[in-house]
Amino acid sequence: MTPAQTIGPFFGHALFENHYVVPEETPGAFWIRGRVLDGAGEAVSDAVIETWQAEGWGRCLTDAEGNWGVHTVAPEGSEFIAVSVFARGLLKRLVTRIYPPATTFDIVLQGDGETTFYEY
Repeated sequence: MTPAQTIGPFFGHALFENHYVVPEETPGAFWIRGRVLDGAGEAVSDAVIETWQAEGWGRCLTDAEGNWGVHTVAPEGSEFIAVSVFARGLLKRLVTRIYPPATTFDIVLQGDGETTFYEY
């Protein structure tokens, strides 16, 4: 059996980002933005956030301050947008949900205020 290996580090120049789940002019479209923070409240500068829903998917890398964002619409036929978090030190991706009309969604990886993560 091979031991588990952590996710990352990622090489931003090799990953395709897709900040626009829907075109900018789509009626009802909005930005969801947030930060990825570690257990000490420090920014995670090299995480990858992926969102998916029937209308499409998004992927973005966090910047030096842990900021991320996707331009999307409220999902049809579902009440949430699914989110995957990939970051160094994780053995597998973390999965959570955004419930529109939320437009700010900070992701706290552990500790006080930890984001709710789901088994998949």
